[in-house]
Amino acid sequence: PLPLFVFFLAALSLLGADLSGVIRDAQGAVPNAMLTVTAPGQNPRQLLSDASGQYRFTGLPAGSYQLSVTRAGYEAVQRSIS
Repeated sequence: PLPLFVFFLAALSLLGADLSGVIRDAQGAVPNAMLTVTAPGQNPRQLLSDASGQYRFTGLPAGSYQLSVTRAGYEAVQRSIS
């Protein structure tokens, strides 16, 4: 499997958190990667990266998260975010 590079930016406020970034490999953007964000006591949320490899989770409660990224033909990636 090919390696994925996961870039993210977390923005926190009193109203909650946004988590956004881009999924890339050595050749560039990786579209249609499945991203799953989980937090203790919360239901997991999922979405696909867009054609530019970008993703954005909005309205997350403030806290720590586990971000998982998968796509056929690539190594799965997990990152802890707090």
